[in-house]
Amino acid sequence: MLNTIFTLLTSFTITGKGPVTVFSSGLYGFMPPKTYSFFVEELTKDYSVLTTRNFSPMLKKNVERYCNQMEIKEFIFVSHSSFDHTILESKFCKEAFLIDPVSLPEFPLRNRRIYTDIPTTIIKCKYSYNNHKTNPFILPGFSTHIEGDDIKLFDLEAGHIDILDNFWANLGRRFRIYSMYDEDETLQRSKFRKYVVNIIKSS
Repeated sequence: MLNTIFTLLTSFTITGKGPVTVFSSGLYGFMPPKTYSFFVEELTKDYSVLTTRNFSPMLKKNVERYCNQMEIKEFIFVSHSSFDHTILESKFCKEAFLIDPVSLPEFPLRNRRIYTDIPTTIIKCKYSYNNHKTNPFILPGFSTHIEGDDIKLFDLEAGHIDILDNFWANLGRRFRIYSMYDEDETLQRSKFRKYVVNIIKSS
């Protein structure tokens, strides 16, 4: 009963079955998870996916409080774009998958360097950093450099917005954010999303 009341009062929602996966959407979790509905739906086939609601940030202290109250012993962390990098230090976080990780730069305009002890996979959408039509979406100094003893890197044929549902990704293109469709119209976002989920599942 107390757990049910706590769930209703928190800014989190959890869907799916399987190991708990905390998903931090863009802008530190402020980006509505509904803009990632196809990606999250793929995740919920194998995981219990924890997301924020009501435009709430995904912060370490809130996630840990939720885990303590709900008796969650560990979680997998998945993020897109900017995120609270201290979540990687949480005692509950056993593994991380970071899609185009972004942080505010260190002074003077240097990429933030973060060390982690947990297995961490970096999934870079290469058109976010270099393309032949627009300036890169992720500017020098804002990319996050992850260091550790167990780091994997995937460099994929996609843009920063292609993990989003098609409506929101196409809206991003109107603001000249480079997409895989700007590079090759035969590429499919649905395959890209499933590929990212398969990277997570195969770890």
